[in-house]
Amino acid sequence: VYQLNTDNGLASGNVNHILMDSNTVWLATNKGMNKITFTDYESFNYKAETYNTVDGLASNEINQVTRSGNKIWVATNKGLTFFNPEKLKPDTTPTPIYITGIKIGEEDTVIQDRYELDYTQNHIVINYIGLSYKDPGKLQYTYKMQGIDSTWMHTSNRSVQYTTLPSGDYTFVVSVINGDGYQNTLPATIKFSIAPPFWLTWWFRLLCLVAVIMAVYAFFKIRVLTYNKDVVRELMVLLLNKTKRKKYLVIQTSLNLTKIDTNKILWIQAASNYVEIVTTKKTHLIRISMTSIHEKLPLKQEFLRLHRSYIVRIDKITAINADSVKVGKKDVPVGKSYKAALKELKKQLAL
Repeated sequence: VYQLNTDNGLASGNVNHILMDSNTVWLATNKGMNKITFTDYESFNYKAETYNTVDGLASNEINQVTRSGNKIWVATNKGLTFFNPEKLKPDTTPTPIYITGIKIGEEDTVIQDRYELDYTQNHIVINYIGLSYKDPGKLQYTYKMQGIDSTWMHTSNRSVQYTTLPSGDYTFVVSVINGDGYQNTLPATIKFSIAPPFWLTWWFRLLCLVAVIMAVYAFFKIRVLTYNKDVVRELMVLLLNKTKRKKYLVIQTSLNLTKIDTNKILWIQAASNYVEIVTTKKTHLIRISMTSIHEKLPLKQEFLRLHRSYIVRIDKITAINADSVKVGKKDVPVGKSYKAALKELKKQLAL
């Protein structure tokens, strides 16, 4: 027993009339007319297409469908429509797409091929449009901000916004797919370069490092060095650890960009096409692969993948068993192919 409904191609679950036409079935619904073309009845292989007022029907309320000669006649609640089904061909003409507007920090700007921005100009809204005279209401868009998005996003909206973009170089790419499923091979692109704040520049970090080293050297040479070299060594390590900056993992959720302090991450777990990032405060759910999220971690040496579905932060491990590790109250399983990594971790932690 097979079923056709809105989940697998029908415009509506309310079917008013059926016309069998060779290997094609025409369905009259209250949300347009469906054309179901079967390629194999036994295996139930078919292609579902929907026609409505955008395609020329008098109304989407279809009462009956019949065929006379080479014409299909469609009775609606607003009149009669007829057409030759042999002339219904997919539109393979590429739909052009254009960037129509850029807002930076809520202010409209002149459209350019490239933008050089300050670190405070990291709230960007991009408007775009595909030009189709046949079926503008059926256009779908696919876009990606290279440098921050790990996957292509799909939408019917004609704008997208990025909030709190971190410093870096980005390329926004957007393409359009027409109502027959044909995608434009010439996407619209625009580049952005966001400068880092001065305290994140290499020269400022180098200056701070030199200043810290000189201050530490002067202090310990005068006050401590002549008394206890072991104490000096321990205090130097402690001081350098204190001067380490926090490292953040920047992720794109369905709403905005979020920065996660990597020191607060407990473990990362695969969940179908998503991953859960479990921290000491909350759990973040994003659409990304385990391999991609592992690559995005700023300090990979602080994390260890022990299973195809788990990545744990090493300093959060409280116990190591034969087939699992304990992080808080969570028992994280260890895959067979990761046993060598577990053995090496045991040596390092001396557990």
